Amino acid sequence: MSQANFIRAVIAGIIATAVMAMTGFWQRGLGLGQVDVGEALSTNMGHHFVWGQGTFLAAGVILALIYAQWVFPRVPGTGLTKGLLYGNAFAVVAVAVAAPVIGAGTDEPFGVFYSKMASPGAMVGGSFLACVAYGLALGLSYQPVPEPSRA
Repeated sequence: MSQANFIRAVIAGIIATAVMAMTGFWQRGLGLGQVDVGEALSTNMGHHFVWGQGTFLAAGVILALIYAQWVFPRVPGTGLTKGLLYGNAFAVVAVAVAAPVIGAGTDEPFGVFYSKMASPGAMVGGSFLACVAYGLALGLSYQPVPEPSRA
C-alpha cells in the first residue's frame, strides 16, 4: 500500500468511526439499542472514558486499513457495494465475537448476539445499523490513488 493510500485509509477510518459513533448515539430514538462502543470499552478496561474512545477510534482505523489493503482490491463493485458488504460482515463479527468480549467486564454482560441483555433484538439491530453505517461511510470515503504499474 502506498503512503498516499495509507493516509487515505486512515482518514476514511476516522470518518467512518465518527459516523458509526453518531449512528450509535441517535438510534435509541428509532427504538433500537444505543451502541456506545467507546463507553463499553472504557468500562471493560477499567480506565477513563478517553481510553475507551481512543481504543474505539484506533480499532476503526485498523479496520479501515484492513479494508483498504485486502477487501477493496479483491471485492468487485463500487465503493458503496464494497462498504455495504464489509459493514455487514463487520456486524456479524461484532455481535458474535466482539460484543461478548467487550461486555465481559461490565456490570451487565452482553453475551453472544446480546443474548444476556434485556432486549437482545434491539441491540443486534442497533449493532447492525451502526456497523453498516461504518461500512457505508468507509466505502464512500476511501478512494485509493491508483498504484503505479510495476513492469
